[in-house]
Formats: sequence, structure tokens, C-alpha cells
Amino acid sequence: MSGLDTQRLADVCEPFRSLAIAGTAKNAGKTTALNFLVHALTERGHVLGLSSVGRDGEAVDQITNRPKPRIRPPMGTLVATSHESALYSQATLRLLESTPFRTALGPVGIYRVDKVGFVEVAGPVKVREATLLLGMLLNCGADKVLLDGAADRRTFISCGVEGFVLATGLVTADDLSGVVAETQRVLQCLQLPAPPLEWAKICMEQSSPGAVMDRGLKPWLASTFLGDFSGYLNWLPQGCRALFVPGALVDGLLETLLKGAHLPAIVVSSGTHVLAAQTLLERYFRRGGKLYSLNPLRASALTVNPTAPDGRSCDPAELLAVMQHEFPGLPVVDVGPHW
Repeated sequence: MSGLDTQRLADVCEPFRSLAIAGTAKNAGKTTALNFLVHALTERGHVLGLSSVGRDGEAVDQITNRPKPRIRPPMGTLVATSHESALYSQATLRLLESTPFRTALGPVGIYRVDKVGFVEVAGPVKVREATLLLGMLLNCGADKVLLDGAADRRTFISCGVEGFVLATGLVTADDLSGVVAETQRVLQCLQLPAPPLEWAKICMEQSSPGAVMDRGLKPWLASTFLGDFSGYLNWLPQGCRALFVPGALVDGLLETLLKGAHLPAIVVSSGTHVLAAQTLLERYFRRGGKLYSLNPLRASALTVNPTAPDGRSCDPAELLAVMQHEFPGLPVVDVGPHW
């Protein structure tokens, strides 16, 4: 992979004022991609803001006990992290502003890197808080914010960022065809299309689930589409255009829908809320089901990792070529050899 190819990733990401870095799975190369972008964009003169939904940048993974890539942001970078993480970072961090958010590692503050060294980044895990923190980083002087998501958590992509980079690789499957299939599945859920405008208007005025009708929303029997669906088929009104599911789309709802003669479209708040099993989603789509998102997300690029923690590896050039062929509309980059 040439320097020009990796710089293409920086070119694609530079126009975004806020960007999320997500993974198809744990150890997909997300932190490596983050490190590359932090330094590439800083070299272009940008003041970066950095935070994580959860914890990242620690030396050893707290779950697998394996070594992890460290985060070493350049001087001047703004880092939103917990008090404890800042205290034990190797970098010299100067507190700029306290925030109202707390984590298991203490309250979160916004710090400036005054001396370069490794840092742990631990931010709030709630999407609403991550959204507010993103704005605070911009107000403190960052002209671009990179938001990292711990493990394979992807709900944070819906916190208001303008774009996202998806890290994928051999960790997601046993072979290259499996990597392609899993990456396609994740992107399909994240990149759902917007609903028809008249449906969107009805749903955006609501916070509770229900049936989208020609003249409004008929509320569901409870405050969420979770739990008991036994009354669903009797409740579903004639003329239902779609179901609005503002929370998580789970297996139970799809299983119940598939038992009925009428299969409505579904509108979710974000593709990150689609938690139903792939087998159920495939059955739903095969029967003509349509899935829409009120907040459409679009990937900016893919990064690929040809190794897995269990020791498996593949030819990096072959993985890159396969992914570039299968995802022609996205820049696909292996940043590993350069970082």
C-alpha cells in the first residue's frame, strides 16, 4: 500500500467536522485507523478533538488480556477522558473544561495534550451524552472531532457525527468471503435509506412507537416495541403504512411480524438500532419487507486488517483487492503497514 493510498483516506475524511471510527468486531483495527487519522489530519494543520464511547487506548485489553494498540495524540490535541484515565496517562494533559458526564473511571473532562505520550480515552457511553460532548470539544477549539467506539459497539455512530469509517478484517470471519459478507451485513444495517417524506414527518413528531397511518400515528399498546407482542396481530390497524420503532428493533418483533399476513415496512430512528438476528432480517426482506432510517448514515471509508488475535492471517494485498472489488463505492485502505 503506497503513501498515496493512505493519504486518500485522509483526503476522504478531511471534509467532515466530526467522524466516528467503528468496527465490525473487536480487534478489527479500529484503533489503528484512529491513530492514523489523528496524525494525518494533525499534519494537515487541524486541531483534533478525541473521545471514546467507552474505554480505549489501554495497554492491555481488559477482556482478552491481550496487548492493544496505544493512542499517542500529538501535542495540542484535545482529549475528552475520565479523571482517572487522565491522571495515569503518560502524556501531560492540562484540564480545559469539566463536563457533567461521569464514567466508571470518574468524571469526564476535556484536556489539552501539552506533552506527547500515551493516553487512555474513556468517555460517556450514552449516545445523548456523546452528542453533547462532541459539541463541547468543538466549542473548546477543536476544528475536527474523532469519536471512537469501544469494542464493536456501533450505536454511537448515531450521536450526530457527519460521517463514519468502518474497520473490518479477518477477525470477523474464517475466510475472505465471510469477511465480505459480514461487512456487507453491517453496512446494510447502518446505511438504511430514508423513508418517504410523509412517513418521516409523522415519525419525527413522535417519541413512542406505533403504526404510521395516512393521517398520523396510531400508538402501540406500550411505550416500546419490547417484551410481550402477543396482542400485536389484533392491534395492527388496517391501512397501516409502516411501523415506527424509535428504540431497538429486536428478534421478538420481527418474529411476530413474520407470522402475520400483512408485513408492514419498518421505520427506525437509526440503523444502529437494528439488533435483530440476520436470519430474521433476511426472512423479512425475502417477503418484501422494507426497512428505513430517520437518520440515514453513510460510510466514508473502509479500513481492513489481515490478521486476527487467534493467530490467523491472510495476504494483505489479496484482502485489499477483494474488498476494493466488492465495495467499489468506498475507499478501502490497509493502514496497518503505515502505523
